[in-house]
Amino acid sequence: MKIRSTDLASHTVTRARGKEAFEALAERLRVSTEEVEIELPAGQPLSLSFLDEIVFSLKGSGHLARVTFVVEEPEALRKLGNVASMRHVDVWYRGLGASFRTTVERAPLSPNGEATEGER
Repeated sequence: MKIRSTDLASHTVTRARGKEAFEALAERLRVSTEEVEIELPAGQPLSLSFLDEIVFSLKGSGHLARVTFVVEEPEALRKLGNVASMRHVDVWYRGLGASFRTTVERAPLSPNGEATEGER
């Protein structure tokens, strides 16, 4: 099942919209065993908080491994790498046009657990 991030929430910029997106996604995950691809379209503002909330909530629900983020821009992939590092989880992605998914490379973290300079 493919879903655009903008079909899950009114925008992709805040933690609150990330929660809204997860809640919309959770219902679909409950009624189906199908894997889900969330498309992160180019040109759409996308915050780290939005992605963090979705990943955090998916991890808590046990559905994170069923979700693949389809990434069009390097900036979105970098943000997913930051989230994967901060949450200590594997996040799956597929580049636009790629035929298979892979895990996001985790960003290096500082000793206090934050993304290092240049990785935020």
